[in-house]
Formats: sequence, C-alpha cells, structure tokens
Amino acid sequence: MKRLIATIAAFAALVLIALASVDLRAAGAVDPSLYWRPAGSLPISDDLAASRVDPAPENRPENGGNYYEPTPAELETFRNAVFESGPNAGTPADVYNPLLVYVTGDYMGTTDEILQWAARKWGIPPDVLRAVAVNESNWYQGEMGDRRDVASSKQYPKRARVDGDTAYESMGITQIKWRPDGSLNPGTEALRRKSTAFNADLWGANVRYYYDGYCTWCRPGYAPGQPWMSVGAHFDPSPWGNQGQLDYIDRVQAILADRPWEQPDF
Repeated sequence: MKRLIATIAAFAALVLIALASVDLRAAGAVDPSLYWRPAGSLPISDDLAASRVDPAPENRPENGGNYYEPTPAELETFRNAVFESGPNAGTPADVYNPLLVYVTGDYMGTTDEILQWAARKWGIPPDVLRAVAVNESNWYQGEMGDRRDVASSKQYPKRARVDGDTAYESMGITQIKWRPDGSLNPGTEALRRKSTAFNADLWGANVRYYYDGYCTWCRPGYAPGQPWMSVGAHFDPSPWGNQGQLDYIDRVQAILADRPWEQPDF
C-alpha cells in the first residue's frame, strides 16, 4: 500500500510539473523573460539553432536576402571593424561587444525560419523577434528607415540615398543603423542589407549585449537580465529607461499581443 501511495504521489507530482509547464508556456506569450536563456549564456551553434527551427512558408518572397550567404571576405571585414569616430573611436567592434564574434548570418530559409533561427541561437523568444521585425520592417528585408540630413549621401548605399544630402541610415529586417564615419555598427555594411540572416543575427548579438550585462555605460538603473529593456535598447539605450525606449517597448508588446504574423493576409 505504501508503495502504491508513493507511486500515486510521484505521478501527481509529474502532472503538476506538466501543468506548470503549460502555464509557463502560455505566460511566455506575454512575458518573454520566461524563455530568455540566462544572462551570460553564450549563443548555441548555428547548426543547433537550425535544428530547432519549425518549417514555415514564405510570406515575403521579395526577400532575396534570405538566400544570400556572407562571403569569407565580408565576414573578415566585419570581424576586423574598428569604431573610427564617436565616443568609442579606436575600439575594435568585437572588444566593445564580445558577442559579435558569434555573428555569422550562416542560415538560409524563409523569412519566418530566419527569425526563428536567430532567436533560437541567441536564447530570445522567437515571438519577440517576430514582433520586433513587424515593428521595424513588417518583415521586409528591403525596408529602410531613419531618414537623416547628411553632409553628402554619396558614402551611403545607392538605395539609401534620397538626394545629395539626405539618406536612410537603417536597413534590413531589424533596421540595423550604420553611418559611414564608423560611429555606428562599423563593418556591417553591406551585409546588414544583403543578408536577412546576418541582419537578424546581428540584432541578437546587440540585444544580448544589453541583456547579458556588457553595457557598463548604461547607467543608472541598468543591470543584466532585463529582457524588455534590452529589446527597447535597440531603439535607444541612453539614458537607460528613456521615454523613447519605453515607447518602443510598448509598440513591440502591442504587436506581440496581436500576433499579426498568424493572420492569413500578413
């Protein structure tokens, strides 16, 4: 009888654990912190991340960058990049953010599969990246943003030029911002616009930079393990908790709640 009672108790415990897991999964649709790998965790390999991607149809056939493979020369340029101006002038990009050494863009697939791959690689909930990509580009790799008056647009990609002194600084599915003076994301042009996977991969490394605690200058109020604030930092990290950052979080959370990528006309 004691053995039977013990067996029943063990079974009941397993049931409770299973139910708790279901509850956590449901809550994860609202609270992404439940599914972020702990702060300080390194990304998993490209191949392992690929094995965790669920097949998905293509709803953005315009995204030719989904099947662009970064060349060794392009990756070498990216890995050897140095900030040439601004507060980090003279600092190698991979010293400023050590996670950049893991960025490869080494995946090809549909747009949704690429977003899944980057999210799985970096330990970020896929639905969070899906929502960010809706907010940034509506999942179009060819999208451009952050129009800016510049001294000369000739140093910007041809597609990004509006006229002789106006250009778009942000490009790609997550809108990676770049400036020719080497002050923002040096070494990422032209991969940020040519490769959807590189763009999403770089977003993951940049967001985990904040989440993992590398941003020593993000004060006050900054600490590792802040999922939504790290997502908002993609828009503006300084000062930590600024209104633009908070408004950006609100927009992404609203998209996450609506889940437009699940609609047939998305």
